[in-house]
Amino acid sequence: MPRSHLGGSGWLCATSLIYWSEKILRERSYPFTCVDTISLTLFALEALACRVARLDFKCETGTLSPVRDWRLYLPQSITWLRLVAGTWLFVASSDNHISKISCWDLTSVFQGHREPLTEAYLPGQVKTGKLEVQDSGVVLALGLGAESLAVHVITFRKHSGRYIFSELCRIDGSLHVLILCGDLVGCGLRNGVIQPHVVNWKDDWIDDIPELDIRGKGTVPHLMTISKNALVVVRTNALQVYTLRSNARDLIALVKLVEIPTVWEVAVCSPSSKSSPNPSLRLIVLSPIGVEMCIVDFDVLAELDDQHLCRRFVLAKSPRYYYHDEPWYRPYVGGTS
Repeated sequence: MPRSHLGGSGWLCATSLIYWSEKILRERSYPFTCVDTISLTLFALEALACRVARLDFKCETGTLSPVRDWRLYLPQSITWLRLVAGTWLFVASSDNHISKISCWDLTSVFQGHREPLTEAYLPGQVKTGKLEVQDSGVVLALGLGAESLAVHVITFRKHSGRYIFSELCRIDGSLHVLILCGDLVGCGLRNGVIQPHVVNWKDDWIDDIPELDIRGKGTVPHLMTISKNALVVVRTNALQVYTLRSNARDLIALVKLVEIPTVWEVAVCSPSSKSSPNPSLRLIVLSPIGVEMCIVDFDVLAELDDQHLCRRFVLAKSPRYYYHDEPWYRPYVGGTS
């Protein structure tokens, strides 16, 4: 029977989806915690299958050198960078005279175009920053140094056929960006004093996070993250869970305080919402033990036993012999979708 009688391109598309899905699942290097392949487009599925197959071959042969590399030497020191969707590379760089944020399209870079898509000059050096892909474009919250003492919320988007940076808001007095989530920016310093707080940069309000009498309260938190309408603050020896209501001015109220073993650094590693009907918050923790996974289950907040709320599993123990107290640093967890 001719293929056209079976739906033409639709038949081919369905067959291709099945082929590439089965090919991905046959490869041993594919992490099964990733997004469900059914939700991917045919183009994305084919690209993922090729990349996983290439990685699997490299693992088998022991040749883990990069397929392609690109080196660009900037006249300024790099103080912050992020990669978005495997394509856009955002780099903040500065010296004693200038500070700027730049964006490269890696697809164009590997085709020989070395110039950035766009650049914007900043009034100070970028010390901390967070990035989020929103409906209006890529939004960045950049915490600047002593020259500015402010957080600059900027967007990267396409305008009149070209990419530009444009400033959305300037939050004076706030420093050390810990979270960017929609209209909310969480910071650890305000007016030079350690005061964790949340800012709504669109509605123009600031709400302090209540301080508690705990170990490490005189230091900036390691992390803020929002999950299931709860604000989670991770400190060196404590995990704090707060309510986060959008219909009241008094937004933040403590729900749970859990004392935890020492945390050196932490990064969010949450699974795709499609992989579980009630996904827990997953954190990658660097500690004196090594690399750990911390799972925070909000469904048991009311339980008195904190072990059920926050479970930790060792992923890799610290090397027995190393020259530094902290053998790993600056963990970064890439997205799976």
